[in-house]
Amino acid sequence: MLLQVIIDGLLLGGIYAVVALAFSLNMGILGVLNLAIAQLFVVGALVGLDLLETGLPLVAVLLGSMLVAGALALLLEVVGYHSVDKNDPIVTLLTTVAFALIIENIAEHHWGSQAQFFPENVVAGRVEIGPISVSVIQLITLVLAVVLVAIMAVVVARTSLGRSLRAVAQNRDAATVLGLRVRRAEVATFAISGLLAGGAGVLLGLNYGVVSLDFGVSIGISGIAAMILGGVDNLWGAVIAGPLLGLTSVMATTYLNASYSNLLVFGLLALTLTFRPQGLLGRASDLSRRV
Repeated sequence: MLLQVIIDGLLLGGIYAVVALAFSLNMGILGVLNLAIAQLFVVGALVGLDLLETGLPLVAVLLGSMLVAGALALLLEVVGYHSVDKNDPIVTLLTTVAFALIIENIAEHHWGSQAQFFPENVVAGRVEIGPISVSVIQLITLVLAVVLVAIMAVVVARTSLGRSLRAVAQNRDAATVLGLRVRRAEVATFAISGLLAGGAGVLLGLNYGVVSLDFGVSIGISGIAAMILGGVDNLWGAVIAGPLLGLTSVMATTYLNASYSNLLVFGLLALTLTFRPQGLLGRASDLSRRV
């Protein structure tokens, strides 16, 4: 029983990690709490559902959903973030809130306010190892989540774009003086966060078989919680915090009651903020720099 719960928690945590990584990119590199990510997640899931119904293969569905969410994130950067006072966090925050509300209303007009159900047995079959039973689609979901994180790791660590992102995160003015393309880093940050959010939406829809406009609020809260828990300025802290929150949530639901899930998650977050406010992998110097 415990092993099964751990597996289920890691599956959910993998999705949380991808969403948290999207939030961490915007916050850690640009200092922007992009609340539109939550709605990009929902749009990714709904677009994925539409693409599934056309009979496209799973990889094409994932890529299509990511591209749509990424395009919307680019639109936010061009008409929103790039056009406002970037040095005012309240202005940028309200810009993302406004964009999120626009996306939500368009999505409600197109898909309706009712929950949408994914086709059953998109990929049939189960894998059983002793007492552990995992569906093939759950395994695919976990693998795809790991792949998304791995690609992100390569981009940040091994490419010129990644070097620009790291430089802007450390000091935007210095990056400009050194001749780095700060504008490209800003556009890439929004685009990549949108891609990740859209991909995570499809993964959750495949895993749980349902998506609703209301999911944006809960997944947004979970993603932000994982970002804070891992360390706002540390991308890989989000990757660790996501599975930790997933395990906490699933264990609370299984052994206690579903109503205790959020209580324990936020209790864990409160303890972290009390005893290690910079997060699990964050540094105190990063915290003071943000403040």
